[in-house]
Amino acid sequence: MREVTTKEINEIAYALLEKSQEGDDGLNYDEQHQYVDEIADGKVGVFDNYSTSSPGYHGPVFVVIWAAGPSYVTTLSRDDSGKMRVEIHPSE
Repeated sequence: MREVTTKEINEIAYALLEKSQEGDDGLNYDEQHQYVDEIADGKVGVFDNYSTSSPGYHGPVFVVIWAAGPSYVTTLSRDDSGKMRVEIHPSE
């Protein structure tokens, strides 16, 4: 596992912004900066060569642990085009 780069933080923030505004006509880029700040308050790890146990996914996985606590986790991976896919795991 390695730490996330600044470029990747911006990509994660953009993916989260897209996810939060699905169906909207335009994206609010001020909110992207808010995501960048919130990501910086937490911790992000990158697993560059993650592979599923069966054929399926091979590539980077990004794990965001939000500052609210370890129960608040978001994972991201890349689709075949390189676009980030977001999976939000809510606290129970």
